[in-house]
Amino acid sequence: MSDKWKIYDRDIVGLSLMLHDEITDNHIPLCEIDVEPGIHDHIVIRGQTYSFCQKSFKIRAAVARRIDLGDEHDTEDTEHAVCPHCGHEDHDCFEWSGDDAEHDCGHCSLPFSYTREVTISYTTVKKGRSYKKPIAEV
Repeated sequence: MSDKWKIYDRDIVGLSLMLHDEITDNHIPLCEIDVEPGIHDHIVIRGQTYSFCQKSFKIRAAVARRIDLGDEHDTEDTEHAVCPHCGHEDHDCFEWSGDDAEHDCGHCSLPFSYTREVTISYTTVKKGRSYKKPIAEV
């Protein structure tokens, strides 16, 4: 067995690696590397940055997703927290503790600080008729 690790693109292989510990012959690796990748380690392949998200010791293969660390990302007044490094929108940010804190991105693993902004609004509904008996009619 080769000591090399085969690296695959997550957008192409999906979850097949972790679910079945197998990659079909139809899946072509992005590259092979001599070092064991760690989850959330970064690798640059043909000028594109990837972050490792899955690996299988059984078949010495890892899956990485492409991340975009070069662009500016819209991070102000968003419905969900957006990583300022890679632009990943975290739909589980409501579970984070604290309104002003730090967090490591679940996509690129880089740290950032966040502020949770809460807006309060009200909705009202009539109870009964819109009439009250006057105390007098003049």
